[in-house]
Amino acid sequence: MSNVSLIHHGGRLLSLGEAGWAYEMDPGDLSTRGVFNYDNKLQTAMTAHPKIDPVSGHMHFFGYSVFKPYLTYHQANAAGELIKSEALDTSGPAMMHDFAMTENHVIFMELPVVFSMLKAVSQDAFPFGWDDDAVCRMGVLPKSGSARDMQWFDIPRCFIFHTMNAYEQDDEIILDAAVYDALWVKGSRDFNHPAYLSRYRLNLSTGMAAVTRISEQPMEFPQINRRHWGRDYRYGYS
Repeated sequence: MSNVSLIHHGGRLLSLGEAGWAYEMDPGDLSTRGVFNYDNKLQTAMTAHPKIDPVSGHMHFFGYSVFKPYLTYHQANAAGELIKSEALDTSGPAMMHDFAMTENHVIFMELPVVFSMLKAVSQDAFPFGWDDDAVCRMGVLPKSGSARDMQWFDIPRCFIFHTMNAYEQDDEIILDAAVYDALWVKGSRDFNHPAYLSRYRLNLSTGMAAVTRISEQPMEFPQINRRHWGRDYRYGYS
């Protein structure tokens, strides 16, 4: 399926899903041109929420899998050519719907919604579930780095579908996101818990993380003006 979001990059209009390849669409009449996987160079799924650096024009994205490698980071240049694919080390097959980007880093979220083989064997349409024993952390990777450069930060137990934006401030990564303190208590179709806009501060020097709730207004699907992706910003929308 390709039913989550759209992005225009490298002269192509792409329709994106949760766990497959993109579909290229004709921007004139929105007809489907076909599956797009960078001339078969893309060997993983593609996230529904890539980020385009407003200065370089490079698009940063990832694919997650229930098999190793569980997470792979990708870059495509401004011309729409795949120029980097880097398999990253994680603790297991976690669900990663979104990520964040700053001027020099990308930030991944390994949270306690994980693949369940029991659900898969029972043919559950969505074989993921909450696991209290799973890790809950964010990983910061330099855009130019490799897997060994990942720096992990433990955070309070939560789940995040969508980030608003992230940027760098001195030694810190500032990341704003819609955060669920609890989710899927009754099962994978339980979405009755509200998300709140919260700010994470990840200190690259000390290795410490802190989180503050910004607003008591429940919210989701945060966005900003994409000309400010990865940079300090003033306005967000949800």
